[in-house]
Amino acid sequence: MSDTNSIYCPNCSQRTSIERRAGWNGKGYVYEIGECNSCTQCFLVKRDGGRSIVELQPHSLAKPVDEAIPSPIREDLEEAYKCQSIQAWRASVTMARRAIQNICIEKGAPVTRTITPKTGEPKKVKNDLINQINWLYDERIITQDLKDWAHEIRTVGNTGAHPGDAEDTQPVAEQDSVDILNLAEAFCGPLYIAAKVYNDRRLGTP
Repeated sequence: MSDTNSIYCPNCSQRTSIERRAGWNGKGYVYEIGECNSCTQCFLVKRDGGRSIVELQPHSLAKPVDEAIPSPIREDLEEAYKCQSIQAWRASVTMARRAIQNICIEKGAPVTRTITPKTGEPKKVKNDLINQINWLYDERIITQDLKDWAHEIRTVGNTGAHPGDAEDTQPVAEQDSVDILNLAEAFCGPLYIAAKVYNDRRLGTP
């Protein structure tokens, strides 16, 4: 779970360092009573032999998501972090992928596209995330770097969502979840968080 004492408190959701109040050994693990140095809530910490945090009881709350991010996207990311907090790695990357698609839709990417099948009669079909990400790039809404990040999130998210038919069928590991959620949040930075900071300064909002 972690190799540091820095967590999100299960009680107040604030980033905090664990204050050790009591400890004991048992069955190859080290257990201790930890206390949040923000709200003083106590919780059980389970560590391995290397002192890395294996588990918290109750589970550490999910990382809070910046309120500058629009609600549907923020809710996807919050759910992704909740999945990560209980070690549901596949679910976490799948929700990160959903967040990217919600961003595409919020920024105006078409939800349908027209194809011409062998019958020769054009018809509209549901647009896929590949085309929606590329549309954001073509419209200069995102940079090449952001486009690459979005496709990486999409690819790993497909791995979490589809057994056997995803582009990359390797198992989703903890580090995949950490990296993909970091990328998803970084993707939101210039589109929403930095934009809000700039607009607030321009408008003189405190």
